[in-house]
Amino acid sequence: MAKSKPIQEWVSLATRLDADETVAKALETLEQANVTFGVVSDPAGGWIATITLRQLRDASKGTSVRTLVSGKPRPIVTEPGIKFDSVVKKLLHRPGFETDLADIVVQEQDKLRGVVPRARIIDRASLIVIRWGADRLEGAPIDVMLYECEICQERKLVAYYDPKNPPKCKAGHLMKPVEE
Repeated sequence: MAKSKPIQEWVSLATRLDADETVAKALETLEQANVTFGVVSDPAGGWIATITLRQLRDASKGTSVRTLVSGKPRPIVTEPGIKFDSVVKKLLHRPGFETDLADIVVQEQDKLRGVVPRARIIDRASLIVIRWGADRLEGAPIDVMLYECEICQERKLVAYYDPKNPPKCKAGHLMKPVEE
């Protein structure tokens, strides 16, 4: 598996939203900031939840953001220098990983840096779990690598790579290793 990068390199930009503002105001804030994610804060400055531009667009404009995010799990908060894989490995050992996983909020000295969306966490967790499983097999390959076709964007995990027979996508194009 590729070397783990700091979590900051996995971040999508986000902006702070007040829990008591309306969906219409929050939508305007995200659109003006040109970001996809909002991080909802309470009056004390703590993070309540994350919300996407799409969720805001689909909601009733007069509803409060607090109402819209009620029941969502609180985001996990970390600093930008932490290795993403170490965070994901810790999350994998938490009860309820599959059912109540929240986005990760990255902040530095109380300044919001962005959000690592749940989908990226799950993608990385899948690679880590596959690697753990492969490492436990007798005669297991030394590494599992992710390859991608630059033409059709198909991705494939390859446990053994033969330089004379490089991996190909379903359409037959040569695939290249993904550097993550």
